[in-house]
Amino acid sequence: MYIYNPCSIQASTRNKQLAEAFYLTHDIEKYGSGFIRIRQAIANYPTMMFNFHATGQGFMTEFSYSEQKTTIKNDLILNQVPDKVPNNLSDNLAKILFEIQKNKNVSMNELACTIGISKRKILDNMNKLRKMGMIKRVGNNKSGYWQVEF
Repeated sequence: MYIYNPCSIQASTRNKQLAEAFYLTHDIEKYGSGFIRIRQAIANYPTMMFNFHATGQGFMTEFSYSEQKTTIKNDLILNQVPDKVPNNLSDNLAKILFEIQKNKNVSMNELACTIGISKRKILDNMNKLRKMGMIKRVGNNKSGYWQVEF
């Protein structure tokens, strides 16, 4: 029913009449939110994969995981510099720090896709980390990189 890019928030209706019929009969609550909500629900399971592709009759979906984890623990970061990193760091902040440590050139779009939250929330969290003095941007927006400041 929808064409969806897994790393973007936009969906488009392939069959507008069918989508309208489902909406009017209350079989769906809103358009284009299903894949987004699935990705958000499995965001706490970093090894879980959700893949799909269009077939002639609809969509084929697949869930798989190699090793199930509930969240990326703050311990990944706290074990490195426990005296400078707050213990009450949110999961999303910890995940962002972890991803920056893995790849200092990571983009906001890549972070949004990896962590499973919107680009706007990534920006808000990055600003929090900047204010806390935990990260800084070295260089310009196009060719610069992120530096963890523990």
